[in-house]
Amino acid sequence: MALNTFKDLFYNRLCDIYDAEKQLSQILPTMAESAQSDELRSLLNDESKSIDMQLSRLDSAFRTLGVDHDSVISKGMRGIVEEAEEIIEEDGDPSVKDAAIIAIAQEMKHYEMAAYGSVRSWAKDLDLPDVAKLLQDSLDDEGDSDKKLTGIAEGSMFAKGINKQTPR
Repeated sequence: MALNTFKDLFYNRLCDIYDAEKQLSQILPTMAESAQSDELRSLLNDESKSIDMQLSRLDSAFRTLGVDHDSVISKGMRGIVEEAEEIIEEDGDPSVKDAAIIAIAQEMKHYEMAAYGSVRSWAKDLDLPDVAKLLQDSLDDEGDSDKKLTGIAEGSMFAKGINKQTPR
């Protein structure tokens, strides 16, 4: 796809996010199964279910734009997913693996937040307020998920987080 206009760039990155979400829909259930912590497993399962909402918002954005999503492959997310697959396959202490799963899940969230933040801003610049709102909603969801992952890693006032439980 040629990037001749700002709208071309916007569409290309929107397609990248769509593929990234599709990739996550495949790996998150496996990450959840690999987690020892019930809290982490539950959050990853919830995240897996929320991808349907993310994809629905993206589908709405494409409909608003009057286009279908193109077959862009999110190479950035592909790399992160490959790292997740390696972590899942590793042997080791379960709490250390949980810490690694949290870290890779946060990498996924940060990729999504950067992507959603950019295209949301571009939607505003392209005078697409309805699309910008959909993208903002997804950006908000990703930020909330990232905070929950941090909470599991670091714990709360009354509980030790996974980071504190890992063998030193």
